[in-house]
Amino acid sequence: MQNTFLFVHQSQEQQRLLKRYGDMVLLDATYRTTKYALPLFLVVVRTNVGYKPVAEFICENESTMAISEALSLIKKWNNAWNPNYFMTDYCEQEYQALQLVFPNTHKYLCSFHREQAWIRWTRESKNHLSDQDRSELLGLLRSVASAHDRETCEAAISKLRDSVLYKSNTEVRNYVEKRWLNIKEVGVTGFSPHGFNVSVTTNNGTEAMNNSLKSLYLKISGTKTVSSLVEIIVTEFIPEQLLSYAKLNYMYSSEHKVYSANVPEFLWDRPRTFVQHCLKNLEAACCYTSQQVQEQSKGLYKVQSEQSCEWYSVDLGDKDRFPSCECRSFKSTFLPCKHFFAVFKHTDSSWYSLCPDYISSPYVTLDTDVVSSQNNLKCTKTDTEANGVSTAQCALREKLKILQDLSYICVDHELLLNATAVIHEITRKMKFSVPKQDSLPLLSKQDDELKLRVLPSWKRKGERQKK
Repeated sequence: MQNTFLFVHQSQEQQRLLKRYGDMVLLDATYRTTKYALPLFLVVVRTNVGYKPVAEFICENESTMAISEALSLIKKWNNAWNPNYFMTDYCEQEYQALQLVFPNTHKYLCSFHREQAWIRWTRESKNHLSDQDRSELLGLLRSVASAHDRETCEAAISKLRDSVLYKSNTEVRNYVEKRWLNIKEVGVTGFSPHGFNVSVTTNNGTEAMNNSLKSLYLKISGTKTVSSLVEIIVTEFIPEQLLSYAKLNYMYSSEHKVYSANVPEFLWDRPRTFVQHCLKNLEAACCYTSQQVQEQSKGLYKVQSEQSCEWYSVDLGDKDRFPSCECRSFKSTFLPCKHFFAVFKHTDSSWYSLCPDYISSPYVTLDTDVVSSQNNLKCTKTDTEANGVSTAQCALREKLKILQDLSYICVDHELLLNATAVIHEITRKMKFSVPKQDSLPLLSKQDDELKLRVLPSWKRKGERQKK
């Protein structure tokens, strides 16, 4: 068996986040991170405060076997992990690897890359499509992709197959049947995630993370070796991503700041975007009257639309099922719409009448493991500053390595003299800024207070006896 290169990394904190948010996972590859043609894959989840990496791997090539080997390792490290959904680009190798490792998990495509693939194909001259044909085909494909249930999907497919364009163009028939309809479950809205991940239709959050890695971290590395990439990922990029997660969870908590009187108590200690969404709909519900809310049965209501005579069915759910509303807002976000708050305003039902699993979901609550004590805030600030200094130090060392190599081959005498003068001045300033004790340089400033756990104060004998 031929040996191939494979690097897979996952920290303990990443494992915890995967366990907490691993119901739906995004997989995305990026290139040009080193001077070698090695793809870097990020395994990402959507948390309560945005997208965060939960594992990463570098393989020798983007083959099905290489990707499946890495995914198998991550699966082995996380025995209880059983995702319901996986999102990928339109990449056959990624899809087949996921089929091998997670055969029962539903895979679906990023809607942006799906649309991009359609547009590129219709523009290829070899497919002989006019502007009108291109527009018609894209419209038919979009109707299939936007179907919200199997019946609507089958109707859209029948319309596509009955079209003159489909029947008369062999290239269109082959492309539609072999590339899309044989995996229609992967690209149709009706088969995409439900619940709190219903709004995740693209992997743009993952691509933004890739761009951040390239522009803010790898740009400072001049060597572009695999070892430097691994070092930056393990020691800088991943720790700062996890630190950002912890910091945001703490900042949104009541331990960091007292909530405004305008925020109801049931919205305390929840993600900011969720709180803002609920406050907006809470205000919108003020215009509803009691006549526009009708109780059908326990936990089931009808709420009239503001713009029409249409009535929406609102189900508060119970311990066995999540709440629901027939309006477009709830279907696209799975977050409480104004119709729920209208029910709370004009009936005996309240926020706590909703399904317990819904209001305590990890997506709408803060992570208590990172919101523990006042010491979190001090550590967060210190770690952020330390990571910033560490990044700058690494960048300087990388540049110095390049400069040292260039000093052997540069023959411009004036340039060498100028560079020496500049470096001499920078060296003088750095020597002056280094912390000293008795005129001797210290390794680093130590702030032992921030590293010590706060211990309970010693109580007098009388105070202990009172208890």
